[in-house]
Parts: sequence; C-alpha cells; structure tokens
Amino acid sequence: MTFQVFDRVDFDEWQQVADQCRTATFFQTPLWYKVFSATYPAMKIATKKILFDDGSVAVFPLMRQKIMKGLGKQYLSSPAGCYGGWISRHPLTADQVSALLDWTAKHFKNIVWRINPLEEKQPHIARFYETRDDSTEMLYLENFQNEDALRCHYKHSVRKQINKGTRANFSVNIAQRWEEWEQYVCLYRKALERWGAHATNNYPMSLFKQIYQLQSPQVKLWLIKKNEQIIGGNLNFYQSRHCVEWHAAFDERFFKDGSRNFLVHHIIVDALRNGYCFYDFNPSGRHEGTRRFKQTFGTTSVATNVIRKHHIPKGFHILRKIYHTMHALYS
Repeated sequence: MTFQVFDRVDFDEWQQVADQCRTATFFQTPLWYKVFSATYPAMKIATKKILFDDGSVAVFPLMRQKIMKGLGKQYLSSPAGCYGGWISRHPLTADQVSALLDWTAKHFKNIVWRINPLEEKQPHIARFYETRDDSTEMLYLENFQNEDALRCHYKHSVRKQINKGTRANFSVNIAQRWEEWEQYVCLYRKALERWGAHATNNYPMSLFKQIYQLQSPQVKLWLIKKNEQIIGGNLNFYQSRHCVEWHAAFDERFFKDGSRNFLVHHIIVDALRNGYCFYDFNPSGRHEGTRRFKQTFGTTSVATNVIRKHHIPKGFHILRKIYHTMHALYS
C-alpha cells in the first residue's frame, strides 16, 4: 500500500474532507487548529495530506509544539487533549489504515493522540502503539424520538433538577456579543479559584477571544441566566453528526436550583431537534464526580484511549546540561 504525503494542506480542502467524513469531530477541523496556533506562539499547524494510489485522500490533523525549552518538539492530534486521527471522505480500508499507522509510528517519535470515539475500533493500533485507557460519556440521540423520550431516559435526579430550573425561571440563549463571552470567562476564573490545585486546565482569555472571533455556526456558547444575569454556560462544538461539550462554567450559588442540568438538557434537546446523532459530554479528566454527573443523563461510556509516544534522541541529555550551564552563567 503506497501513498504520497503533502506537508501543505489547503484549509478549504481540509474542511471539505471533514464535512464529508461521517466520523469527523470539530476537533479535527482547521478551525480548532487555527484557534490554538493564534493563541500559543509555540504551536504551529503541521497537518498532513495523504494521497493513496487509488485516489483516496486522508487528512491527518497535527499540531507541532516546542517542548523542553525549545530543544525538542512534540506533535499533537489534536490540541488540548481532544480527539485526533485522520479523517477521509470515505472509510479507509484495513490495509490503508495499517499503512498509515506504520507511517505515523516511524515518522512521529513524540506524539500525543486521543483516539476519536466515533471511529470503529481499530485493532491495528495495538500493533504500533501502547495506549492509556480513557473514555467519554455519549448519548446516542438516534435512539430518542422527542424530548419526552429523553426525559424518561434520564435518571430521576436529573428530571428533578430540570423541574427546579423551570420553577426558578431560568432562561437560555446563545451568546452573541463578546461582552457575554467575557462574563462567561469571569465565571470560569472564579471556578478556577474554587478548584485550586484540582483544576485540570487554565485557559487564557485570549483563547476564548480567538474562538469567539471564528464567528462560526459550529461554535455555540450557551448561556443560562437568572433575571438577565449570566449564571453559567456551556461551550459546545458541532461537526457533521457530532455535538460535544468542551467547556463549562457556572455560578455555584445556583446549583441547588438545577442550573447545570437545566442548561445541559436544553442543549441536548436542541441537538436532537437539529438532527445530530451524538451528544458527547467529553472525557472527564479523571474526575470521577464529573463522570458520575454525566452518567445521570443515561450516557454510554465509550473508549477514547490516548496514545503518548515519547522519544529522547541520543545526545539530548548532554545538550540539556549545556543549556542549563549556559543559562546559569549568563542569567
């Protein structure tokens, strides 16, 4: 199985492939990569286009970033530990998948790659990579005809919280102005203070500004309000048949009134009505309490294992020692 690899990928073609790929997620589109390359100078888009002899095309989204004080580099598929791997207009054959895995294993010595949970299980991967077990919580929306069917599927505790939110007269809308995004990020900063050392991320305001500036229908910041005051939000991304939560922040004072459940239910119903097949709660960062909350919506745990391959080249330790010595002398 032979193919050509191209280092330059046209963003329009990349997006077209994603739009025609039934398993593509937002995290495998050029929009997601543009956001991170614009926010973090150490990150550069390094996506590859693969052209097989039979004319089949695959796009392998990649980000290259500097590590170890710039002395090394690492590839991400994709940024922020989100779903990666190649996408294609039509499913690749088993031989094509094996050929791609063989190529990636040889050419990317330092790579972090979260396997897309929408892809069919690839037994080939175990031949080339060790993976760390992880999972996401998924609702298969094709199983539900309407909102009532969803409510019946939830656990009683969720239905109870949704009813509380209804009695609290919460309102839900999609953020339109940057000022609304800013208020949401302020809630996030306060949440980070609460979480302290347990926080698994700390994204700057500039990252949210870049996402806002996409002005894309694939990006929706859902806000929940009480008397026109923003008390929480969910940042969701949409691609093909997939709707995924990526980020959420809430004013904890309103949890007792069901704010979180009320908002999530509203977003799920919207996804159902608009023909999405998957509502993905996203991996929980090893936070068991967060995972249990998601499971109250009657989710299915789906594997999304992580490939972490690290290779330290010969002589690197000597270079690092020289670097630290020079830094100590001249700092």
